[in-house]
Amino acid sequence: MAKPNADLLAPTERRRATEATRCVLHVGEQALTAAQLDHASVKTVFATVSAASEISHQICEALARSERDVSPTKFHNSVHNAPIGYWAIATQCRMASTALACFEGSFAAGLLEAAAQVAAESTPVLFISCDPPHCAPIQHEHPITATCAIALVLTPEAGDGDLARIELSLEPLVRRSTMRVETPGVPDFLADNPTGAGLPLLQALASDAPITLTLPYLETLRLRVDSFPC
Repeated sequence: MAKPNADLLAPTERRRATEATRCVLHVGEQALTAAQLDHASVKTVFATVSAASEISHQICEALARSERDVSPTKFHNSVHNAPIGYWAIATQCRMASTALACFEGSFAAGLLEAAAQVAAESTPVLFISCDPPHCAPIQHEHPITATCAIALVLTPEAGDGDLARIELSLEPLVRRSTMRVETPGVPDFLADNPTGAGLPLLQALASDAPITLTLPYLETLRLRVDSFPC
């Protein structure tokens, strides 16, 4: 894919940014610009299975050598919330941020957390989900073919330019199953990406028609999303 736009970052930080960080900045800026909200005044929720897989792998390789020299840049990029930390630096945002992981259900968990904050505090929240491919040996056990990033702005009240109103609810499973669910319309190269589970929601928002979706969440629960066009 085309190189994500990370122009929000100063050149020094931009050189250190990982692909996941660049994607987070790219989609986050697009979402807030479309919503016409000040980048520095919106809370954020960030969901990812492991945005730092590549960096963590490189650190483990370094620690396995006799010298054990670890780059400070790699070390600070290895934490789970590094991409959203770069977002705060780039936008000078001092609002609260939340970073979470829920394996295959990370997108649903992040969307639910963002919606809960909107409902509880009556304030807009920027929700970003991003998952890049893992490095070996994790990639062999949990393959991800291509990077996917999605950003949505959730607000407590309808406004000009809003795409839809959504309602979230949890649905129990009759029986236990694998976390993966069918995602019609998702390209094959993104079907194995946890963030890719959110693409049907984007399709629903673009269709301008009411629709009900079920997203993978926990082993015994799914997140139901009812979307109604504004």
